[in-house]
Amino acid sequence: MNTQKIAAIALIIGSIFFLVAAFSPVSMAFFTERDEVTRLEIALDNRRAWTVSQILFSLGAVVAAVGIGLASYHFRSLAGPVLPFLAVAVVVAGAAFWSWHVYLRTVDPAALVEGTLPAWYFIAYTLLTQVGLITFGILLLRAAIPGWVGWVVIGGAILLFTVYLIVKDVPPFLYYILTLLMGIMMIRTG
Repeated sequence: MNTQKIAAIALIIGSIFFLVAAFSPVSMAFFTERDEVTRLEIALDNRRAWTVSQILFSLGAVVAAVGIGLASYHFRSLAGPVLPFLAVAVVVAGAAFWSWHVYLRTVDPAALVEGTLPAWYFIAYTLLTQVGLITFGILLLRAAIPGWVGWVVIGGAILLFTVYLIVKDVPPFLYYILTLLMGIMMIRTG
């Protein structure tokens, strides 16, 4: 099995972990509820499910970042040393900020509900992940993968960035739909 297929598997697994966490019953109930008291009750009354979903959120981001790292290594000869390194560096940094943010909301769901968690962890994760996806999309345009995949990743990340600038929030699971697409197409062409 070559590095491209291993990277694709990591992207798919990381994406699935994140999407399972996002669409788990506890996450769906928590993130769609508007009443703060009810939101906190959901997290506290389902502590085990809440913790598992947060672990899957973090694990999904980290495993997807590993997949981008492996793919960037595999495609390194296509773009020189800067582009692959940049893609990996920003996505890994984003995953680190996300993991810390998720840890904080795991141990203190009340701070998440009340909006007292440090916002900059989520902001850093969001911006770094979007830059990483755009950078990796450019790298995909140079790979032996259908060009539309790179353009969808670039366009999707730019669209999500634009939405983030306007409304100051984007559901992170949307990034992992893009990484899932990348993983599927990389495994098909690898």
